[in-house]
Amino acid sequence: MTRINVHEAKTHLSKVLDRVEKGETVILCRRNLPIAEIRPVTKEAEKPYRRFGFLKGMVHVTDAFFEPMPDDFMEHFGGQDDEIPDRYRLASMAGERGKSGSAKSKGGVTRTGKRRVA
Repeated sequence: MTRINVHEAKTHLSKVLDRVEKGETVILCRRNLPIAEIRPVTKEAEKPYRRFGFLKGMVHVTDAFFEPMPDDFMEHFGGQDDEIPDRYRLASMAGERGKSGSAKSKGGVTRTGKRRVA
């Protein structure tokens, strides 16, 4: 591990990076006090190369995939409007507007879904 002051690192940055590429760790110091560490990137941090279409011919999608889901199955996703409690409805859904013209919600829930703090 090598210690280098910031001024020296700025002056000789390409030489410092050459040392880091060779596997050396460099400690940056300001007034001889360590403030940062420059070290080589490990191979684990690099993303693996994925070739487009590498599963071609291995994955088969049947026609059943494109058929609509049965109604009894779809009832489990989404629900009906009358099932949503008023405290979770947004003002834009209820059609209410405040004095400033912006949509306000019932029960202290903002348009983004977060609780409003009074």
